[in-house]
Amino acid sequence: MSAEEGDFQALLETNLDGYLLVDAGGCLVGANEAYLHMSGYTLDELLSLKIHDLDAIETSTETDKHSEKIRAQGSDRFLSRHRRKDGSSFPVEVSTRFIPNRNLSVGFIRDLTVIVETETALRESEAHHRELIEILGEGIAITNLQETVILANPVAESIFGTPSGQFVGRNLGEFLDASEWNRVTRQTLLRVEGQSSAYQLRIRRTDGLLRTIQLTASPRRDNSGQVIGSLAVFRDITEELKLEEALRLSQKMESLGNLAGGLAHDMNNVLGAILGLATTNLDLHPEGSRLHSTFQTITKACLRGRNMVKSLLDFTRKDMTGERSVSLNGLVQEEARLLERTIPANVAIQLDLDPQVGTILGDPDALSLVLMNLCVNAVDAMPEGGSLSLGTRSQPDGRVLLTVADTGSGMSPETLEHAVEPFYTTKPHGKGTGLGLSLAYSTVKAHHGDLTIQSRLGQGTTVEMRFKPVHAQAEPAIREDGEATRPGASCHILLVDDDELIQSAVATQLEAMGHEATVTSSGEQAMDLVNQGFRPDMVILDMNMPGWGGARTLPRLRAALPEVPILLSTGRADQRALDLARAIPGVTILAKPFGFRELQAALAAILPDR
Repeated sequence: MSAEEGDFQALLETNLDGYLLVDAGGCLVGANEAYLHMSGYTLDELLSLKIHDLDAIETSTETDKHSEKIRAQGSDRFLSRHRRKDGSSFPVEVSTRFIPNRNLSVGFIRDLTVIVETETALRESEAHHRELIEILGEGIAITNLQETVILANPVAESIFGTPSGQFVGRNLGEFLDASEWNRVTRQTLLRVEGQSSAYQLRIRRTDGLLRTIQLTASPRRDNSGQVIGSLAVFRDITEELKLEEALRLSQKMESLGNLAGGLAHDMNNVLGAILGLATTNLDLHPEGSRLHSTFQTITKACLRGRNMVKSLLDFTRKDMTGERSVSLNGLVQEEARLLERTIPANVAIQLDLDPQVGTILGDPDALSLVLMNLCVNAVDAMPEGGSLSLGTRSQPDGRVLLTVADTGSGMSPETLEHAVEPFYTTKPHGKGTGLGLSLAYSTVKAHHGDLTIQSRLGQGTTVEMRFKPVHAQAEPAIREDGEATRPGASCHILLVDDDELIQSAVATQLEAMGHEATVTSSGEQAMDLVNQGFRPDMVILDMNMPGWGGARTLPRLRAALPEVPILLSTGRADQRALDLARAIPGVTILAKPFGFRELQAALAAILPDR
């Protein structure tokens, strides 16, 4: 062997790729250690084989034809699979050349196992990632620096309202107004600087619906590390925001209700004392006299104050007290009669009443106040005149619909968003309290109904209230100014109330009726008297007092005085008071503030033989 051939042989032996020498008959005549390691053969075992014994793809005939082709064209490069000694196969890249002067073919064999496995794993990984993107419950989109979508999953298409496969290629600017687009472009600049960010975005879907999405966007880079776009993960939070707003409003209403409850208790005691004394003295002076007129004015002022306190308490009512059947059509007709005498002549009232609409269970006073507030708002929205429409309808779901609609100025989306919040008003100072719509909302909710408002600037406002009907006749309301009940025989009455004004006023009323009053300022004091042997003919018990209060005193009184009727007096006839009155026999609720005739009627009802 010449020096040149020796160098060539050494080069072949040390090559990291395997090599094979094949003679004209296809017999293996040489191989290096690299190929022996790949195939698992020893050199002697390998030299006893032919090339077609190693090829795991071609048949022996195909291998012979391939060898002839190589000799004819001088070289070839191709992919194949070789068979190991243990019978397994592995992918190879073959680069072969024919050496005419030696009548041999030399082939360099590169084992592609690691490369193929890596490529397979990469393809599987990409397929797995794409599958995850496809099934993930959140929207995923990849955009370039111009915010054109280059990849999106089905959830993203659904959120933006695009048909399947048609979100890709569209620019986000198509779904945004100018202010939202400016926000996106500012965020894109942060992405170019390598920053990720999370923010909310309002989009307009292809069907025109406005939705709010919460998204997190991160920079997307190329192989050189340069930012080429964004990867965004997002979800539609529109309904979540509505629920959060409803919860916030509910909490605000509850806080106001707690405040109103405390104020109402004190106000009712003040009003109760004034109303009681005013109505007591009203009948002592002949009609037309100066004193009679004075006490009549005081009485009317107290009744107005009572209605104002009741309105505050209605904010957080979850149930209506004193429920009875109310005719919706009758309620609307009565309100229309009142409006006709008070509203400007340039506002026309239109009634569209469904005669099949029956009655609902509710508080007629509260519903009348709601209807009045809505009508006043409607009239205020039509200073130049217009049409006020009041209507009722039976709904396919079985509920009944009460509608108040106007042709007035309407509300902007921002105003509509806050319309039912307490104390929110767009009226000039002194022209509104901001309680009308919030009172309507809470009252309808307390009637287990729902209220919706539709309004657009310049196109009027429609308020819709839906209630569950009852199959009963409407009951007439009890007149507050009804005839006084004929006074009965004298009784000894135990009055339990912590407020000095109520003590003085109610005691005076009882004495005017011919009764005797024993006054205590707490449940504990009342029980001390009873335990000492005091036996009244009846008890007037305040619900809200320090110490035991009415709730703890009532069962003790009933146990000690099982036959004595009890008037449970409260400025807030809530569910707790109603439950007590139902659970303990012989208990009647008397709402504060009450006048002389109301107290007299209550006594006559529970002491009929006196």
